[in-house]
Amino acid sequence: MDAALIHPSESFIEAMLDDLNTPRALSELFALAGALETAKPLNKARLKGQLLSSGQLLGLLKEDPNQWFQRDVTDEFRTEVEDLLKRRAKARVEKNWSDADWIRDAPSDRNVEVMDGKSGVWWRLGNRNS
Repeated sequence: MDAALIHPSESFIEAMLDDLNTPRALSELFALAGALETAKPLNKARLKGQLLSSGQLLGLLKEDPNQWFQRDVTDEFRTEVEDLLKRRAKARVEKNWSDADWIRDAPSDRNVEVMDGKSGVWWRLGNRNS
C-alpha cells in the first residue's frame, strides 16, 4: 500500500475544518503516531499513510527522519562519528565488548546517540535540551 495514496485521517480533517484548529490537529498527529507504534502489521501501512498525509497538510513530516536527526552536522563531524562506528564494528567482530561499549557511549558527550538494530548501527544527534 503506497502511503502517498492514503488520505489524512477523518479526525485530522475534522480538526482542520474546525476553524483550522491546529492544536487539535497536532493532537491527532500524535494519536496517529501512537497508534502506528502499536499497530498490527496489516494496519501499519494505512496508519503510516494517514500520518504522513495529515502531517503534510501542515507542512510537517516531509523530511527524511535520518537526515532530520543529523541536521546541522558538518562533514568533518559526520566523518568522525562514522569512523568511530567502524572501530566499534571491528571491536564487535573481535568480541572486544568493553571497547565496543565504550565506543558506543563515547559520542554521547557530543550529543550523539548510537543505536543498534536488526538493520545495523546508525546514529543521530540527541535532544539538544538535555
